[in-house]
Amino acid sequence: MLRGDGEAAGMLRKLESQERVLSAAALTAYELMRVPQISPRAEENTAKVLALSKRLRLLPTALE
Repeated sequence: MLRGDGEAAGMLRKLESQERVLSAAALTAYELMRVPQISPRAEENTAKVLALSKRLRLLPTALE
């Protein structure tokens, strides 16, 4: 998704074109934010992840 190619990027573009709501667990959102910190293109990837995270609806997490 960060590289803009492959199946993940295509699926994201498809969902966005359909104006679908993107959801993720809070833990997944946290992991997304960690990826750019270990990337050789940290600044570029941080911007992409922040843009994506603004469109995410965080799913509630419960121990049940």
